[in-house]
Amino acid sequence: MKAQQILSTCLFSIFLVGTASAGLMIKEQDDGDVTTHIYQDGIVVILSQEADNQVVMITDTRKSQCTWFNHLNRQFSRGDCGAPSEMVGGMMESLQKHLSPEQLAMMQGMRGQEMEMQVPPLQVKKIGGTTFQDYTVDKYHFLVEGRPVAEVWLSSSVGEALSKEVDFESMKQLFGDQANEDHFSTFDSHDSSGVLEKKIEELSEKERAYVIKSMQIMGPGGPSNMEVFGSQVIEIKTGNFDLSQYQVPSNYEEVGSINELMQGAWGAQ
Repeated sequence: MKAQQILSTCLFSIFLVGTASAGLMIKEQDDGDVTTHIYQDGIVVILSQEADNQVVMITDTRKSQCTWFNHLNRQFSRGDCGAPSEMVGGMMESLQKHLSPEQLAMMQGMRGQEMEMQVPPLQVKKIGGTTFQDYTVDKYHFLVEGRPVAEVWLSSSVGEALSKEVDFESMKQLFGDQANEDHFSTFDSHDSSGVLEKKIEELSEKERAYVIKSMQIMGPGGPSNMEVFGSQVIEIKTGNFDLSQYQVPSNYEEVGSINELMQGAWGAQ
């Protein structure tokens, strides 16, 4: 999952006209990188610490389009929000065409082994609640054979606040099945980690809640021995954010496709 997240967020930006609507800013930390999401008036702005806190992607649900930027080459690309997933899928198909018969057989064998893995079913149990800043949070345990293996914090109040800014059904339509076509996790989508991530996603959608943090329970010690995995919310702010600052600079060149944009980025390194 992390590889595709880096692919999608390390290089890009978008043209945007500002609005006076109230909005929500959520900062998340993942493996030391802090990513900021701004949700306001149908717009989702993403800024990344790895990209020197510049905008890396913006989704405009009103126009049904996304735009990405290569800040190294002062370029941007605008179009279908599902383009990154399609590009990655094409890269994987191209890679397979260049594999030897032995390498391809090994790759298919690894896939077959993952498909045959029997992951014990996960049960979900609500264990209580807490607060994060001024937002209510429900705490859940994910259990295997009665033993907790993960603790997840979900906030329906954050989800409700976000729904006033962005229609997430429209977001899902824009991105299609991209979230379920993570081409970088082909070989782990059926292991315990992949199943757990899918269960968390399903629960958050069912509860219309935002994931504040997920913690894996590590061996002996049970819930007293937990390690955060994935993104963890570290700060939430509300306000009227000045989105006009995220307009595409006049000296940036538009390129025809995200594939061309990415090739330019790799060539500049």
